[in-house]
Amino acid sequence: MDMYICNKCSSTTYRGKKPFCLTQCGHIYCQGCIQQAEKQCPQCQQMDIFSIELQQPSLSRVENFFAPLNESLESLHKICGFQNNQMEILIQRFHEIV
Repeated sequence: MDMYICNKCSSTTYRGKKPFCLTQCGHIYCQGCIQQAEKQCPQCQQMDIFSIELQQPSLSRVENFFAPLNESLESLHKICGFQNNQMEILIQRFHEIV
């Protein structure tokens, strides 16, 4: 995801021009709106919110939330295939023992 949209004022920006923030309740805000919010989320009214800036190095902690869905699904498909293969090996070994 190369562009963020503030969940309060709907302003947009491209990465690197102005850091947006992601709250622990899952909302994205521009700097102006997050500063006005102080400790309450404008979207869901959760109190004592914490946020991280959507720029490096903080972005690396949440970048999976912004990855294209086809990349995420491809990765999940590979993980599922690996786990299924491991389960098949385990079942095969179990049958050999019994």
